[in-house]
Amino acid sequence: MAHGKKAKEYYKYFLSLFICHGILFENFITNEEEERFSKSVVFPAFRQVVADFGLKPLIVPLVPHSQASDIYWRCYPAALEGEVLKCLSKAKDSSEHRHAGRCDEKDSGHYESQK
Repeated sequence: MAHGKKAKEYYKYFLSLFICHGILFENFITNEEEERFSKSVVFPAFRQVVADFGLKPLIVPLVPHSQASDIYWRCYPAALEGEVLKCLSKAKDSSEHRHAGRCDEKDSGHYESQK
């Protein structure tokens, strides 16, 4: 990696992308579990980007802060597991498939029914 292998080395470059090339949807939580990362990597990188460019990266909370640490953000519906396994199986079985490893909408009847 050109800007370093550790987040502390590359995070300012990552955040600088969100000045004009996109919007970062993320919650930077300062609970015990994530506080060290936020304080030692995210916040210094954010300050550096503002100092370098005079602009703040566009960061929008993914969910309201009151819900950001909800345990359900770490879970997926049980029905999704079967769909993922089905997609992975198709990709593995079809070595000539030009999008190996990709599950197209047409490959998943469940996806179609969810539209």
